[in-house]
Amino acid sequence: MHRRTFLEQTGALAGAAALSPALLALPAATNFPTGKAEHVIFIWLGGGMAQIDTFDPKSRGNSKASPK
Repeated sequence: MHRRTFLEQTGALAGAAALSPALLALPAATNFPTGKAEHVIFIWLGGGMAQIDTFDPKSRGNSKASPK
């Protein structure tokens, strides 16, 4: 098992264990409104922001990327 995989799984387990008492203490809702939607658009954007979108130019870049 890789270290990253171990940390991901351990973190997920710790988060679930921390939230379980809070979730069990919530009262169950009895009256939900009925939904009218027929379709759902789900967009999964994995990963972080691109370097160009963070407005954080690198110091060793060219003059266009880093105006120092």
